Amino acid sequence: MKYVRALLEFTIIIILTIICGSFKMVDHIALIFIPQINKYLYIFVFLSFILYMCKSMIKLNQYNILSLLIIYIVLLFLTLFYREKYNDFQYMEKFYLCEWLRNIFKNKTIFVNILGNTILFIPLGFILVSFFKRKSLSILLGIAIIVMLEWLQFITKRGVLDIVDIFLNSFGLILGVLITKKGDINLCQKKKEKMKLKKPKQN
Repeated sequence: MKYVRALLEFTIIIILTIICGSFKMVDHIALIFIPQINKYLYIFVFLSFILYMCKSMIKLNQYNILSLLIIYIVLLFLTLFYREKYNDFQYMEKFYLCEWLRNIFKNKTIFVNILGNTILFIPLGFILVSFFKRKSLSILLGIAIIVMLEWLQFITKRGVLDIVDIFLNSFGLILGVLITKKGDINLCQKKKEKMKLKKPKQN
């Protein structure tokens, strides 16, 4: 039954990938956010991530959270590193977020960048809190990961070292941590065990 369910989920994701890839809006977003990646590959990984994100929120266990983590790492790699290499090291000194916010609804590129940089790291908050009970520790570790990823983009010439990106990524991370209530990866299992102990034995 488990394999049949997995095959059904896989089939549904493929169908949704084909449907989503047919929209012109997806083409526009892909050109802004992931120009070097096949859009169908990215949509497939993204939908797989959404599936395991929902599974982890409904039933938080080691299998779901580990699957979510692996797919999320692939998603981050495709988004942050699978792109054309710059000739020189790229960095941005100016903090231009205030200017961007004034034009967020006037410019689609700005809107996609702000939304994308924020949403991309919300799941990181959920994943970290699923492993660590302390939200403060999850936030500090998450920010360290974000800075490390930004630095890796810089030294590999696959992205721009940008304080605004770090700020938006960190904001998304903090949102993910704050909205996550399940702090223990074994919480659901413990609740089930307690419910079994409370059930009266049938004669």
